[in-house]
Amino acid sequence: MHNLRRALLLSALAACILGGAFVTGNGSAAAQEPTIAPALTLLTATPTLTATATAAPDMSTAEQYGMFEIPVKVNSETHTADVVAEFIAPSGRRYTIPAFWIQPQEVVCTQDCLVEQSNPTGQAEWRVRFSPPETGEWTYSLRETSDGSVRSLGVGRFRTLATDREGFVQVAPNDRYFVTSSGQSYFPVGVDLGWSWSGARNTAGYEVWLQKLAAAGGNFARLYVDVPWFIGLGWRSPVDDPASIQEDSWRLDRVIQMAEKAGVKLQLVLVWHQGWSEYAIPPVNIPTTPARPKADADWLDNPHNVQRGGNFANPTQFFSSPEGRKVFKDRLRYIVSRWGYSTSIFAWEVIDQLDRVMNPDNGVGADWLLDMTSTLRELDPYRRPITAGVRDLGRASILASAALDFYQTRLYHQRPLEPSGDQVGETLGLLSPLVDQADRPWLLSEFSLNPWFEPTRDDPLGVHLQETMWASVFSGAGGAGASWWWETYLFPDDRLEVISPIRQFTRDIPWASAALRPINVALLGDDPVNYGPFTISGFNPQANSATPPEMIFRITPDGISPPISQASAFLYGKVFNIQNAAPHRYLVSLPIDTRITVQVARISERASARLTVSVDGKPAAEMALVPGSTRTSLIVPISAGEHLIELDNTGEDYLQLDSIQIENFRGRLRGLGLADNQEGIFLGFIQHRDYVWQNAVNALPTPISAEMLVAGMPGGLYRVELWDAVSGDIVGVEEVSVNESAGVLRVSLLPVSRMMGVRAVRVAQQGSQSSPTPTLTPTEAFEVTPTPRVVGMRP
Repeated sequence: MHNLRRALLLSALAACILGGAFVTGNGSAAAQEPTIAPALTLLTATPTLTATATAAPDMSTAEQYGMFEIPVKVNSETHTADVVAEFIAPSGRRYTIPAFWIQPQEVVCTQDCLVEQSNPTGQAEWRVRFSPPETGEWTYSLRETSDGSVRSLGVGRFRTLATDREGFVQVAPNDRYFVTSSGQSYFPVGVDLGWSWSGARNTAGYEVWLQKLAAAGGNFARLYVDVPWFIGLGWRSPVDDPASIQEDSWRLDRVIQMAEKAGVKLQLVLVWHQGWSEYAIPPVNIPTTPARPKADADWLDNPHNVQRGGNFANPTQFFSSPEGRKVFKDRLRYIVSRWGYSTSIFAWEVIDQLDRVMNPDNGVGADWLLDMTSTLRELDPYRRPITAGVRDLGRASILASAALDFYQTRLYHQRPLEPSGDQVGETLGLLSPLVDQADRPWLLSEFSLNPWFEPTRDDPLGVHLQETMWASVFSGAGGAGASWWWETYLFPDDRLEVISPIRQFTRDIPWASAALRPINVALLGDDPVNYGPFTISGFNPQANSATPPEMIFRITPDGISPPISQASAFLYGKVFNIQNAAPHRYLVSLPIDTRITVQVARISERASARLTVSVDGKPAAEMALVPGSTRTSLIVPISAGEHLIELDNTGEDYLQLDSIQIENFRGRLRGLGLADNQEGIFLGFIQHRDYVWQNAVNALPTPISAEMLVAGMPGGLYRVELWDAVSGDIVGVEEVSVNESAGVLRVSLLPVSRMMGVRAVRVAQQGSQSSPTPTLTPTEAFEVTPTPRVVGMRP
């Protein structure tokens, strides 16, 4: 009982520090003033911190990357004054932080928090929140600008003490992943936690969600701050008046505080597209259970709409006019000044689906996004990543001018209206082409089998969650995919267990510093009949189209990246149309000796062609083609292993390709890989192709034994771990030697009936240490035990 009372008191104290009291039960409670520093007047004494000072009496202390909060006394009665603090770091760097107006709230939670009632308590005031990134002695000054004149409000100083806090997140130097201020890799693994509502216990619902997410190892969540039924920063009247959003602001204070305690970083969505567009009635009947919020609000309900008493006749006017842009910039200023201090805010997502609000062709949306991202970069001294989204990737050009720090996309099937295919294949088909050609990270910010309601009937076991999240990791995306339907699917039946294996597997990988890239792997199975054919087709049929001359297409049993549509169907000769002449180059890892068949559709009528095929730079086959011939094939034997295959035309005029078929390539096991070929780091994923969400309720597939071959790895001794990708257990550890000249890492897998992960790290360069190769031993520890190989937990 003593511990329970202590926990409740600490929770209430934390709520007060961030702006108000939080009371549970069926009664009221005495208002509690926030524990903040005393107000400043002109050149007053230095304020104290929210935490107890431990330094000399005249010197407050703060934690590096913690919250340092200053109350500011402003003579004006208005809550729209221009007040800023300028902080000077020990290094001399200056940080300008706007102050914000706050009315502390007393919030009473009754009926198990189905009702959450907020009332003002105490005196409204101005505050500054700052997160000092440097240790040592800081100074600061406060000033107010009014009617063109600047008035000093006070000065102060404090000392920042070093902590183990990671700091803020930024894009890593490799432009593919993320890194914290302390240099630690940040690989997001989590879910969407878009909003709460009365049926989910309002703000208290987040305490449960975030605790469960953290317990599962999750470190990421995505939160909307612009929905009318929960945190609605743009939905209260008078619109965008700080006084009207204090209850919403208290909620966001609380959620951020909970996220900090849980160690979860938040991606804040600042604009919900539906509030600026028309609600689309679902083409299916939404189940009556479980309960869900009424989420049909749209532009007709928006308080900015002139029909609702606002100032704008339509969304375009809001997004394009100086008046509308000022309203939103003022909102951004408030958001950054009140919550920008928190290292638990991973990124700003300006808007989730810009193409649903603005026509990409008229330029308004692109210009608005550029304006708002520029404003955010001016306001946020911590340089958090900024992103935005579209529903249709074909309209993503609307995002280009804003120079976003990372991109994001969505993956929704149309269940129950349409059948779904291979979940891993479709995830890779979406992400791999985007990642391969990107100069910044990509995230899969939303996914589900069903865009209208939770897929409980389709996938009661949550296997599609495993498939999508693992596939997104191995696509080369900057984090694991985040599932939608948190309140009606993920939490009610404890499906968060799928997160833990991915989080454990991705932990301690040097994402930020390594040069990890998707690579081909080969799986050598027990029987060649396990391999089926794989056909490449869908070349660009446009006459005079050209293949980018330096492009290499990576072929895997699950698809081709970049998309084969970027390759011209025409191989031009050396006489006609030579300006478009370029060979096709394909990188492929073959598990066994096989044959490749190149199918030619037709030849030019005016001159001959000559199809040539080379493998690893050496001629392998060629075929002379007479003018006007059609439907001709060239069959080329090719050995197992990784190869660079080149198709060219050394004749006079063009030939048109129909398809390329690899005879024995697609096995019953799927293999994916990420590797840093310089440092010697390899991550692998193996899936039995019969273990999919469509079959999950049936008996497990028959296990398959295989050996994984990874080409291009540097020589040396590797520590190899085998992981059960469903349970998160390490089921085997061994050491494997890689010969420098061969460069092939060979890993013997335990029989696979579900999913398996492989982590291999070079622990010694070749020649620097003896290279014993113990047999594989299933274990949950990290010791290498040179005992006979046995079958362990079946992945």
